[in-house]
Amino acid sequence: MASSPPNDISIKTKKKASYVWSGTVRITQHEKIAKDTYHIRLECPTIASSAVPGQFVMMRLPGRESPLLGRPLALHDTVRHGGEATASEIDIVYIALGRMTRILSNFQPGDSIEVWGPLGNGFPPCQVPNLVLVSGGIGYTPFLAVTKEALKRCSYGRTSRETRVEKVVLCHGVRSSEYLPDLTPFSLAGAEVLISSEDGTVGQRGLVTEMLPEVLDRYQPNSACVFCCGPEAMMRVVAEMCALRGVPCFVSLETPMACGMGICFSCVARLRETNDANSEAWDFHRVCVEGPVFDASRVLFD
Repeated sequence: MASSPPNDISIKTKKKASYVWSGTVRITQHEKIAKDTYHIRLECPTIASSAVPGQFVMMRLPGRESPLLGRPLALHDTVRHGGEATASEIDIVYIALGRMTRILSNFQPGDSIEVWGPLGNGFPPCQVPNLVLVSGGIGYTPFLAVTKEALKRCSYGRTSRETRVEKVVLCHGVRSSEYLPDLTPFSLAGAEVLISSEDGTVGQRGLVTEMLPEVLDRYQPNSACVFCCGPEAMMRVVAEMCALRGVPCFVSLETPMACGMGICFSCVARLRETNDANSEAWDFHRVCVEGPVFDASRVLFD
């Protein structure tokens, strides 16, 4: 069963107009990988061939009025088969938390689901030798594609995105070992993987932010950059640590969304007009089209 015919939608941001695909696609794989955590693979060549690390898709259950709205889910990776020149499937990792995702967790390979994407702006190509990825909970999801692109293991999107990265470190924090998925794909892609857990059942005991200073102290000035995704409280701490050290930091906001295309204005975040931490000038920005990735120095965390 192939994906439905493409339906291109034009959406505009302050930067440029972009185009997304919408349709009904087939689930080709679906499995539980940790407590309440699932990996789903979707057959959607148009999205797979154009998505870049840090973008997301909106997903909706077909033929249902409840839940009516879609849910944003981050791109985990894209998949090429055999000698395919471009990717034809996308991987998504999600937590079955709300009504929509709990229902989705019962879907099987061969079932269909509605998607539209790719959406938002991804992480910028890193231009320094050392890239540190900091994640908590499900926040590691976008970082497999980030790692593979940064270390030139895979290319994404329709245009060249060159990086200067030599080393990638993933610092990932979980509540306990039962929430930890298999992170072997990160190691296979060339990343150093550091784990922390709040209860000490796996990795270093404590919060993931507690290991970050030691990691950042490895690097010379102007030789490292941090990408961060996870709970807002964690991202706030990471942003503050990076600001104190003068390390560039980009965060991917996990703001609830309804449309994913900037129409409903339900996902706005407060951003400074410049990256001057002392600036009092700020405005609302739509996370779905102007994010979800932002320079952390501009984000006003609540």
